[in-house]
Amino acid sequence: MTPYFSKVISVSRFPIIVGVVFIHALIISNGTDLHYFLGNVVGRIGVPLFYIISGYLFFQKYDNSLKCYKNKLKKRIFSLLVPYLMWNFIAYLIYAFITHTMQPESFLQSFWVVEGKPGHSPADGPLWFVRTLMILSVISPIFYFLNKNKYTAYISPVLLLLWLIGCTGFNKGTVIGFTLFNTGAWLAIRNFDIHIKEPSRIYFMLSIFLYLIVAFLDLEFKGIPWLHNIGILIGIFVFFTLPKIAVPNFFVHLGGASFFMYCMHEPVLVCLQSSGLYRNVCVGGYLIAIIITVFLCTATFYFLRKCFPKLCGVLAGNR
Repeated sequence: MTPYFSKVISVSRFPIIVGVVFIHALIISNGTDLHYFLGNVVGRIGVPLFYIISGYLFFQKYDNSLKCYKNKLKKRIFSLLVPYLMWNFIAYLIYAFITHTMQPESFLQSFWVVEGKPGHSPADGPLWFVRTLMILSVISPIFYFLNKNKYTAYISPVLLLLWLIGCTGFNKGTVIGFTLFNTGAWLAIRNFDIHIKEPSRIYFMLSIFLYLIVAFLDLEFKGIPWLHNIGILIGIFVFFTLPKIAVPNFFVHLGGASFFMYCMHEPVLVCLQSSGLYRNVCVGGYLIAIIITVFLCTATFYFLRKCFPKLCGVLAGNR
């Protein structure tokens, strides 16, 4: 991976996480084409992109030795497991305060699956992604064997194709995570460079143009899995073709707050929803809720980093 692409990943994390906020802010207001376009089209690029990058980075310099495996898992204890436990505990306390319920069984469930939450999510709903990523890390030797062996390496492109065409069963979060993390693993193990070394404006503008066409078709013909997934794949390609001129240094400083925002944004949105200020609101209320959430998450991160740096480091996974 080139130093430039490493920078691309760093500076792109923040706007991608804001896209995830677009999705979950739909609990505030929903129902218009703008809601759908921001929350269910543009925002949906983020998680698949993170899965592919996570798989790719995990298998960089991975040799399947016990020492390498243990080192990889040890790093993820601090970058994934510890913040996962802490944020779910915080989310549980917030929801218990809002709903006036605090039972031992619901407390234990909050760290894995909360009954009634969509997607079999933990208390802090978006952390289903982190939960899945931890499981994928534990079973990483399976991905290595699958993609290193010349007789089974073809399975990975087939799985990606099945997801792309919207095959039954490939629209579930865990299956998507397995498929796209495995795609990143396949690219790394087969020594593919996922970033164009000399990206030009032509590649970038062409991919943007293609993405907008598919995105508006997705908006027009809602609910077509293969069209939606093609849009996601093109959106990911946009990321991989970012030219140097398109990478704003402004986001370098904000990149550190991205994981913190990912963990904090849903509890903030739930608090806004339960406050009663956002009942029957229009698109304007939806956008204002996003702005408030992004501001509170970012401000909290920088406040903690300045006043309580150790706590901030733990909550942000030492990022």
